[in-house]
Amino acid sequence: MAGVAVLPGCADVKRPAHVSVIGSTVAVRFDQPVLHEGPGTVRLNAARNEVESFQVLIDSGTGPLPGVDVLADRPLMGPGGARIPGNDVTLYREMAYSVSGDGNPPSTAKGSEGSWADALVPVRDQIYGDSRRSFPTSLGPDERTAAWVDIRVEEGQPSGLYRGSLLVRSSQGPLQRIAVSVRVFDFGLPSTSTLTSAFGLDWKQVCKAQSGSRDCGGDAELAWHLASLYTRVALDDRISIFDPSAIASDAAPTSAPNRKLFDRYVLPLLNGTAPTLLKGARLTSIGVYWNCLYPRSAHRGCLAKWERLARNGHFAGRFFLYLCDEPGTDASLWSACRVRASRARSLERRDPAASTLVTARIEDALTSGSLDGDTGASLRDIDILSVLVNDMVNTPDMDDAGSLRADYDAFLGTPGGNNAQHRRLWLYTSCRSYGCTDGDANESPGGTTRWPGYAIDQSGSQARALGILAFEYGATGELYYQTTASLPTAWTDQYDFGGNGSGTLFYPGLPRGGPGIPAIGGTKAIPIESIRLKRIRDGQEDYEYLQRLAALRGRPVADRVARTVFGPPDTALFKADASQRSFEGARVEIARLISGQGQLR
Repeated sequence: MAGVAVLPGCADVKRPAHVSVIGSTVAVRFDQPVLHEGPGTVRLNAARNEVESFQVLIDSGTGPLPGVDVLADRPLMGPGGARIPGNDVTLYREMAYSVSGDGNPPSTAKGSEGSWADALVPVRDQIYGDSRRSFPTSLGPDERTAAWVDIRVEEGQPSGLYRGSLLVRSSQGPLQRIAVSVRVFDFGLPSTSTLTSAFGLDWKQVCKAQSGSRDCGGDAELAWHLASLYTRVALDDRISIFDPSAIASDAAPTSAPNRKLFDRYVLPLLNGTAPTLLKGARLTSIGVYWNCLYPRSAHRGCLAKWERLARNGHFAGRFFLYLCDEPGTDASLWSACRVRASRARSLERRDPAASTLVTARIEDALTSGSLDGDTGASLRDIDILSVLVNDMVNTPDMDDAGSLRADYDAFLGTPGGNNAQHRRLWLYTSCRSYGCTDGDANESPGGTTRWPGYAIDQSGSQARALGILAFEYGATGELYYQTTASLPTAWTDQYDFGGNGSGTLFYPGLPRGGPGIPAIGGTKAIPIESIRLKRIRDGQEDYEYLQRLAALRGRPVADRVARTVFGPPDTALFKADASQRSFEGARVEIARLISGQGQLR
């Protein structure tokens, strides 16, 4: 759990303390040397209203290193005396998650046991402004720790080059001053992502992790508050939690007490008035599961109540009904989908507000689904088809290798069923990105397949990949089943469905800690972000760059740049490994094309 680990080495070879800088997509292993360590300088490029990150590695050498600290040194100063304020530079200490052969083995055939950096404990948190037990920290001989640094560029920041520095020191004296430069481009990103996301949250797991009780000891106010904190932090990383209400899944927040709590804790996140880091950011989705169609007698009218709430709260266009989950080729499951679709239509009557979502391949929906019973006009009851990334392309060992994206054109070219909006194609990742419970790594012959996914012990680019890939395959949203599945045991055990971190993107932050939970200091409990969450944010920002370029220069130009990172659609989804240099090169090229300038240096 500590953010340090012993490095292998020769005891008779003396090594001094060492500081190096690496990019945000490089996976840090505390018990192994990091490949391609960078020099002691940082060069970032960012649009307005964007956050860019880097990592600082500190190796103690063969002697102890007490009181290690990383702090902002010289402010980032730019053209005409403009500056990036110090409170827009956020420092975290990276904490380790242990992959071991006993309870949590490696997620893939390419994974390995050891100490992987993932949890981010802030020096000062962004919610309460509390100082946390992050830095300074002390290292023993042959130990390593790391800092994660976020630099946020505000909406009105003047464009140009900003220079400043960080200082790494110990109680024995300065170790290194790190020169930092940030080139701010002359355009900005929207606070609300144009790539819709719908990530799940289990408020009972949040309560259990943060309070010790699955219902927060019966304290409804606390349950809603904690769920809203996790939702807000996810939104700061451009991710929308689609089920942030602390109520039963077959109920709507329409009783007087629950409506008051919904209006206080959820509605501001929907209408853009919550105190988010990105001003005015709004959730891009909110949804309910199919059991809202069959509520208990105490919760009658669940869907109708939600729809009234959606219309009155002006989020009807973002509201969806999760109609069916992975029916595959099972005719009985598709039959249940038909029954649910029929019930939804009968409940919605004249003014439907819920878009319907099904996770399925178009082939299965046409051959096994036929939701309306007529294959010639099937799919009319589906507004959003969310497709597993592994099913959007055939790998070289399969018949008809290549992209299957064209198979969805007819579906997308017709009006939606329950909702007047155009139909939408979303993507999602699952345990198939790393093998699920059977231990298979889901790899093509030769072991070259690398799907996007959110396992801790995968390459950093795989967590960042889906933004560019969604653009490349013409998807407008991403679904992910959970963010808090193993939250109570996140610090020690997130192994589920064959992967470390499957369905868990947060850690519980407790001031005094608890069993298996380190004390983070401060006075109030907070969500602790994972490095994976930050990389998903970067992917969302990649998508915004490409969208802006496509709007200004045309889709073919944007496609050409997107393919420089992961390649063409026939192979891109299973080659989601890319270097830091590839991402940075694509960003700079997009900025150059947007601005119409020559080469940006």
